Amino acid sequence: MTHTPKPWYVTGPAEPEWGLDPTQPEERDFDFQEIHGSDGDLVALAAGTANARFIVQAVNAHEELLAALEELLEWESRMGGWDAPCWEKARAAIAKAKGI
Repeated sequence: MTHTPKPWYVTGPAEPEWGLDPTQPEERDFDFQEIHGSDGDLVALAAGTANARFIVQAVNAHEELLAALEELLEWESRMGGWDAPCWEKARAAIAKAKGI
């Protein structure tokens, strides 16, 4: 399965064509932001600028963070003798990132 190409970016407030009605109380309280991929396709709508930026930062850094954790675990397996909780946390984070 592939995803929309990176980098992703926040383009600003959602366009009215998405059916958001600012006259409705449950929609008026949110600043819906559009998130697009590098190909220009709409990826998501996020409630609030902070949430949109968080999603974009996580997606754009995903591969580098995953590679760094995998490299650390490879180093740990060669060095041996390290019984620290951080290694299990790293394994869990890798599994979560890969959907395992």
